[in-house]
Amino acid sequence: MKAQVYHFQINVRDAARSLPFYKALLGYLEYRTVYESDTVAGFSGSGADIWVIATEPAHAGHGFHRKRPGLNHVGASGRGGALSRRVHDPAPARAPL
Repeated sequence: MKAQVYHFQINVRDAARSLPFYKALLGYLEYRTVYESDTVAGFSGSGADIWVIATEPAHAGHGFHRKRPGLNHVGASGRGGALSRRVHDPAPARAPL
């Protein structure tokens, strides 16, 4: 295997509303809760782990910022750093991953 998706982080504006929704949805999809607080929940299942995290008030508005509500990032893992070198290589001509 070259690489795999390791986890997703989803930022939410209202943790009190969103965390129960994601817990129910992901529980239905047979993910188990591996961490839970008032502002963060982590889930693990047969695929990538999913982390749902409350957005800080300073970033709760509209517009683009990686800390605003929505998909924050996708973490990948691979052997020996090959994936990192492929993704960050500035060479203009590269083969598809």
